[in-house]
Amino acid sequence: MENPEQKDKPEALQELNQKIATIDTRNTALQKNLSALGKQYTTLSNVLKTRHETAKN
Repeated sequence: MENPEQKDKPEALQELNQKIATIDTRNTALQKNLSALGKQYTTLSNVLKTRHETAKN
């Protein structure tokens, strides 16, 4: 007869792997969003710097 604890291990492992995959997907989306925000910030910063330098001259 199979130990009930052993029977649940494959199911628990599968569930854990699914949760890890979900976290990885969310993490990737978060990294993409953060990268996009960084690019927007850089663009805005460059525009403001150019405006400032133009107004100064």
